[in-house]
Amino acid sequence: MISNKFFIFIVFCLLTFLPAISAAQEGYYHLGKEKLEFRLAVVNIKEAKGKNNWEKLTNLENKRFFVSRKVEIDSDDVDGVFVEKKMHAGYEIWHILIYFKKESWNKVRDITNRNIGRRLGVVKRGKLFIVPVIFEALDTQLDIAGTIDSSIVEWFVAGFTRAEEPPEKKADRGKRYEKFR
Repeated sequence: MISNKFFIFIVFCLLTFLPAISAAQEGYYHLGKEKLEFRLAVVNIKEAKGKNNWEKLTNLENKRFFVSRKVEIDSDDVDGVFVEKKMHAGYEIWHILIYFKKESWNKVRDITNRNIGRRLGVVKRGKLFIVPVIFEALDTQLDIAGTIDSSIVEWFVAGFTRAEEPPEKKADRGKRYEKFR
């Protein structure tokens, strides 16, 4: 039989440490030795050009996509990643910002401008993290927001190196989020 003191201790630990585990993935990261690839993706192979240049990959929710073998944007173009959790209308919303290096902004803009309306798969360790549709040309960053499961966010940041967020990114992020408050 569990004593009341032990039970209270267990509840205290759960209430204290579980939120800390969730918050541990929030913050600013450098990729470290991890690699990110940004590749065009389609749901149906009939949409693909050059059918031999595509491979089947599944995202973390086991949905299948056909992903180009050609890497459009890679880790060398990424400056850092910012991850933040917010509550909105009772839902846990994750904001993930993938910042691109200044010397890659024109490259990112050109690639995304040519592919508006298409999907851009974010690949890590041979798995698709997310496959968003490109609605407008990107340049400085890729904004990902939604009700993403926290275990998927945890998988995404695993292997990244925690770092201090540069002040200019923090200031810019604050301006961008003002319209959502």
